[in-house]
Amino acid sequence: MSVTNVPPPTIALTSPADGASYGAPATINLAASVNANGHTISKAQFYAGTNLLAEDVSSPYAATWTNVA
Repeated sequence: MSVTNVPPPTIALTSPADGASYGAPATINLAASVNANGHTISKAQFYAGTNLLAEDVSSPYAATWTNVA
């Protein structure tokens, strides 16, 4: 028997840039880079806290968050 340790997928928010600021009401473009590490990725979800903002089912993963206070 052979055991293979496959690392979990990783995701990084690539937009907005760290430290970005916006005036209200803002439109913020969201983007994420995903490294599947051999796994199948079916979607990326974007959250503000526990509130689901959007999800994208195909790479490149992106969404637009509108009317941000």
